[in-house]
Amino acid sequence: MEEHTPEAPKLMFTDLHVTADDLRVVPWLDTIEQDKRDEIDNYSTPLFAAARVAAEAGDRRAEQVYVLLGSASSMLYDSNDAAEPLKPMFVMANSRSAALSDFEDQHLDPIAAVYAEIADREMKARLADILWIRRKDHQAARVAAAAYLEGAKALMDPAEWVHGFQRLQRAMQIAGALGKQSAERAAVANYALELLAKLNGSDPLYLTRSIIDLALAYKIGDPAVLASYAEKSAEGAEGRQDWITAADYWALVATCRRKAGNEAGATEASLRQGEAQISVGEAMAGKPGLAAEHWFEQGLLTLRQAGAPKERQEELMKRLHALQKDRLEHLGKIETSVPMDPKMIEHIEKVKGMSLREALAFWAIQVRPIGKERLREMVREHVTQSPLSSIFSNSILREDGKVDFVIPAMPLNEEPSDELLQLHMWRMAEMTRPVTAWMAEQIRHMIAGEHPWQDGCLDWLLNDNLFVPKGREPIFARGLQAGIEGDYIVATHLLIPQLENSFRHVLNQHGVLTTFLSQNGTQDEFPINKIVETEAFSQIFGQDLAFELRGLLAERAGANLRNNVSHGLVSAGSFYSPSNIILVPLTLWLLLHGVERASKDQIEHND
Repeated sequence: MEEHTPEAPKLMFTDLHVTADDLRVVPWLDTIEQDKRDEIDNYSTPLFAAARVAAEAGDRRAEQVYVLLGSASSMLYDSNDAAEPLKPMFVMANSRSAALSDFEDQHLDPIAAVYAEIADREMKARLADILWIRRKDHQAARVAAAAYLEGAKALMDPAEWVHGFQRLQRAMQIAGALGKQSAERAAVANYALELLAKLNGSDPLYLTRSIIDLALAYKIGDPAVLASYAEKSAEGAEGRQDWITAADYWALVATCRRKAGNEAGATEASLRQGEAQISVGEAMAGKPGLAAEHWFEQGLLTLRQAGAPKERQEELMKRLHALQKDRLEHLGKIETSVPMDPKMIEHIEKVKGMSLREALAFWAIQVRPIGKERLREMVREHVTQSPLSSIFSNSILREDGKVDFVIPAMPLNEEPSDELLQLHMWRMAEMTRPVTAWMAEQIRHMIAGEHPWQDGCLDWLLNDNLFVPKGREPIFARGLQAGIEGDYIVATHLLIPQLENSFRHVLNQHGVLTTFLSQNGTQDEFPINKIVETEAFSQIFGQDLAFELRGLLAERAGANLRNNVSHGLVSAGSFYSPSNIILVPLTLWLLLHGVERASKDQIEHND
């Protein structure tokens, strides 16, 4: 299949010996078009292309400079990890793109000599950030924070705000690490609060919300004032009948008021949040998929926790049951007309023009696990912000409206057991999936349109992959083909059994037995729910991914896909649910990023 984007040159990173003079002399910035210099993500492709041209011309000096800077700019920004926010673009069984750990003294020394001289703010911020993370160089941190703040000011636009806010967020992360009294922290905080005041809750999207979240995280500004900005945004969204945005902002109002000590005001905001969520569900009623039911469930839960009248709760429960029965008569794919931030759409459309490899890596990274610790924090924040949630259990309903599982309520004024907390964490993961699935579905459409399926197009991914047992490559390929083409019925039926088998295969490779001897002498395989809950599984696949897979495939508090599919509990329309949709790119994540390299001795000892 034709590749549209040049791959990184086949030059070992350890072979790079660039000097400070090389970085000063080689005209690397000329390789990047003038109108592409506002976004570091645009730098790596032309730099790697220039490296290939230089290699063919025998210009070793230029080649090494282009590879070094292309590698530095290729890493993806992960806003959820302040300690190590720059991640490889892709990781496979036997190879990966550049990572922070690749940058050793031979690369950092020349960067340290020249980074402050670089006029281009994007490259200056990236190189200074690398020095800060790798060496804890405080001067580099100051330069990075200032460069990111400069970028934030240049790119900040209420209508197209994501890139500007990312730089503001990273500037605050670095400045915060320099200390509460640092000049850099004060500069970033002042700009953030000035921008909030200027917006005054009038921006149509999520810039106000993002800045308030940042302010709360770093304890800047008066929570009562922050609440007033969020309230204006919520009321503006209601006036536009943008109920999703309104619900998000009312939740933020409740958080700010609670931090300001206004518990009654927080409860009032939560009630308005719940009613906004119900309005989203009503707007989606009658459309294919689970979107309407999801929003009704969330709205009902919010209203219960906020102490809404019992009559209102009963009215909404009857409406929810009616929606669930109506859905059985309307089979179809997930609805993608949910109102979304235009900047999110712009982010999704980055996949256009990518090679197949890059596009699949981009698709997979959108569904990477939230993280076990983050889910735990989200549950605890939810209980803290809505203490009435301890009074109510959470019923999970089957398609026919029957109760499939009941998650007990969180205890009041005492620490929940680990088992109970995990149940709520899996449910919280389910609550985050509709938007993730919407993004994944948009990306899938673009990949399918630009890369029509060709036999063998995934050989590079499946052959010699540690996760794929010999002879299973064609089954994975057929399942992924169905997923890319949007046939989630076929994809789910093919991929789930292969994932289960691959889990056993990987465990066996690490010396872990996955069979048991039954009373009649037959040797049976452990079921998936036993496999995914072992310590060995978490060691090999990592705690976060293991927890995500367990909830997605084998826990009734989660999606429980494996058991529901295997026992025929899923109708055709439900194969296009958010959990089914993310299964395909999550499978790609497993294939691309492999497993944790825990030794057999470690695993056998711990098991």
